[in-house]
Amino acid sequence: MSIRSDAYQLCKSIWDSPSHEDAKKAIESINSNERRASLGLVARQYINAQALGYLVVDRDKSRIEQQYPPLRWSDSLDSKERQLLAAVHKEISELNQLCVAPLTDKMPQCTTAVDPYSQFKYQLPEDVVDIGLLTPESMDTMAKSFHGHPAFSVALQSQREIIKTIPGDGLLKGVQALEHALTKTGPLSGPSKLATMVFSLAKDSPEGVMFRHTSALMCIRASLYILDELVYQAILTNKLPVLNENNVIEVGPLKGHIGGIGLSILCQPDEGAERIDIGLALVKCAFLPPRYPHDLCYVEFIQVQSSNDFGDVTEVHLRSIDENLNRFPALLERS
Repeated sequence: MSIRSDAYQLCKSIWDSPSHEDAKKAIESINSNERRASLGLVARQYINAQALGYLVVDRDKSRIEQQYPPLRWSDSLDSKERQLLAAVHKEISELNQLCVAPLTDKMPQCTTAVDPYSQFKYQLPEDVVDIGLLTPESMDTMAKSFHGHPAFSVALQSQREIIKTIPGDGLLKGVQALEHALTKTGPLSGPSKLATMVFSLAKDSPEGVMFRHTSALMCIRASLYILDELVYQAILTNKLPVLNENNVIEVGPLKGHIGGIGLSILCQPDEGAERIDIGLALVKCAFLPPRYPHDLCYVEFIQVQSSNDFGDVTEVHLRSIDENLNRFPALLERS
């Protein structure tokens, strides 16, 4: 078993929850309601934080309207929706806290750095309820599996004075800067300056220790986010979008680099691919090289194109996710 396979089992348990349909209907209602179309769009495409995304847009609506004027004509969430979405996020947050306990119990200053949502500074309402979407047993099983993530040992090996003197917000900024550097070039390439620095740093130097620690924290944070995305997708559907021989027209560049393994796919939407969006997808193409055993991937770029031969086609850029739900495993290999 792996963290990824155990995450799949966790998702299956969600479908048996009596709260599953209520959560699903609430989110689908927001996304399909014309009077909330902009709120749902901003939550999914710009905030991109699962259930929390809707709560953040609702909370910060007047500020976000300045950058995205169509949001002005969207209705806010009603109290029942806020309560249900807060309950969903509460259970996801509790799962995350259990998953990172081996690190945060020993190094509490790392708590905000590994929290995928700390930048939103969202406070759960005092009257938030428990809806039992995730059972204590399923969360405990998932957390024990996540504790086997190789980034924990790397992070805990870095317990030196240089780390202990850095405040939590400093670690968070370092993690965010590293993730931004890895993602801004897209999944098909890695930042050359970062690669040069990684290969030139002496592991025992202060800079090397700091970079190794930051990399481990970022990988834990990234894996938590993918776990949460799987949970969120399980609320909405029992099947992720699939790219396979039925809808893939062409596999473009496929590259491994410091930022992971990225690939480009040109597809013609069918039942399996029509739901492709920024987020998770399964790639099951037998004609991919054996050394790149893709399965679960994170979609980072989508563009619809017109083709004389195939009509409208979709170009998708994806980053492979490993057995630890990590999009950036190459960083740990260098640690």
